[in-house]
Amino acid sequence: MKRPIEDCFRLLGLTPAANPVQVRSAFRGLIHALHPDRSNGAFDRRRFVEVIEAYRTLRTVLALDWGAELRECPRCGRLADLLDGLDGMPGCEECLLGETRRRRLLPLPQCVTVRHAGAIGLYVGSAALAGHFLFTGQLQSAVSSLLLAVGGLGMLAATCVAVRRLH
Repeated sequence: MKRPIEDCFRLLGLTPAANPVQVRSAFRGLIHALHPDRSNGAFDRRRFVEVIEAYRTLRTVLALDWGAELRECPRCGRLADLLDGLDGMPGCEECLLGETRRRRLLPLPQCVTVRHAGAIGLYVGSAALAGHFLFTGQLQSAVSSLLLAVGGLGMLAATCVAVRRLH
């Protein structure tokens, strides 16, 4: 249930004539004062959430221009600026970058997944040639096995470099 705009201004300690800079400044001051990590007394969760909801309502209703248009995040349901994730799906900054359970479960980018599959293939081939060497004693199989293993290590190193560039 959305709160009336007048109540939103009142919760932020402002009048309806306040400009966007005043709204943002009041919000930031209140959030710093009410934040559980910064408050010196008992944390008032209800008041903290009310201030956040009032600010979001004012941003949406008044179309305050501080970035992209606010939309509902398909991952968590919050109203936020949406960005495209590495998996191609949009999400809010918290869902895409935050240390949440969802973040750890996001799929790897396709280029990284393909490189991992290639490295695994090289290691399987290496293991097969090593087995062939053990049963037949052919030195060529052992050398080929080592070359495939080194190729797999090289591919994993390239994957690590690519992932590091993504972050």
